[in-house]
Amino acid sequence: MVTADGRRRKGSFFIEVDRANQYGAKIETKLPQYVAYYQHDRLAQPDRAFPRVVFLAPSEQRAGYLNRLVQGRPEVRQLFSVGLLEDPIATLLRSY
Repeated sequence: MVTADGRRRKGSFFIEVDRANQYGAKIETKLPQYVAYYQHDRLAQPDRAFPRVVFLAPSEQRAGYLNRLVQGRPEVRQLFSVGLLEDPIATLLRSY
């Protein structure tokens, strides 16, 4: 990514392409798994940047559902981003 002042930034992401076929416990188990990985990584390598987890949804309705799941975990909300599958670049750029 190139910032407004011309500097380059690089980022790391886990990208979850959501197909809107998982609800309830199945999709909700992914969040704690990423959180556990993040917490383990912080202990092992506290100075390393952890990748953002980006969920790309097929519709606004599904993105809203995923956003509600993410907002329900305020202690690690900054790990997750949600956007639309039709515009993944915009979602990645907002994730910085």
